[in-house]
Amino acid sequence: MITEGAAEELSNLLGTDEINRAMKGIPNGKATGIDGIPYEIWKKLAERYRMDSKKDGPAFNVLALLVDIFNDIETNGITKSTDFHKGWILGHNLTITNQSIAVATEANGFANDGLLGLGTYALSLGTLTPEYLGIYVIVKPCQSSRISSDVLGVSFQPINNATAQNGLLFGLSNGSHFVGKITYTNIPSSGSAARYWGFKKSVIYGNRTTILDSKATFLDTGATLILLNSTAINNYKHATGAEMDASVGLLKISNGKLGNLQPLIFDINGTVFELVPDAQLWPRAWNGSIGVSGAADLQFVLGERFYTVYDGVKKRIGIAKTQYTDVKIN
Repeated sequence: MITEGAAEELSNLLGTDEINRAMKGIPNGKATGIDGIPYEIWKKLAERYRMDSKKDGPAFNVLALLVDIFNDIETNGITKSTDFHKGWILGHNLTITNQSIAVATEANGFANDGLLGLGTYALSLGTLTPEYLGIYVIVKPCQSSRISSDVLGVSFQPINNATAQNGLLFGLSNGSHFVGKITYTNIPSSGSAARYWGFKKSVIYGNRTTILDSKATFLDTGATLILLNSTAINNYKHATGAEMDASVGLLKISNGKLGNLQPLIFDINGTVFELVPDAQLWPRAWNGSIGVSGAADLQFVLGERFYTVYDGVKKRIGIAKTQYTDVKIN
């Protein structure tokens, strides 16, 4: 149980006025991350929101985008997560009222301050205490006519520093964030891909080497890496000469073989998307974050190279090229 004292403490943590003051101190009133919240506020929220496990029950971290006043705290027993029903803010001006957020009783291997999960209803089943099936984030502002449609556009910029212009756009896609046309593919009506933002694609290395036949694929903006099954991994290793680096759990390629690295081609609904060699490499500037030196062999990951659209109305996913798709950062 969350004690009465703890509940009172939580209700006075971080209010709207405090958020607004901090936002005004940021150039153009915009935060540096795609969540729309300055890192300093996230950090402050996480530090003040952590409970003392010896006094008030299990410690927990904020695992939701939470920036409004904590009122009406539910003091139900917490075994997995606890919901707090209150409005919160997306970006600088979209307030969603009566929307559940949640905190986790524990988080293993999770160093960040929070996550905003925009998935399907079914993904919440079995994760909440008490259990219920609530309205998820995109639907709620649609119902209140705050955004035009149950659609989310996600824009990332591959970088080698901390100045990327990333963004989330609710209600429609943003033509200024991509080039050409958006290729749409339907989410399958059955199978494991139907529960997620899933679709089918095939992967070819260079001009002719098949890495992966047409298989179910999931789009997940929270996953930095390209995750392949064992067969595809072996095919890619053989084609590129890459080797597994046990120290970081990623494939590595020597500098001597780097010059021969070929594009990785994704065929999605008949449209080809090319991941250039540079986009297959972990950015050198961030080698320290995975425990290797700046001069170490490069790691195979997916850079943020494409604009993606998640359309909950038509149950489809859209992918488009951006001005950064072929940019070289290494």
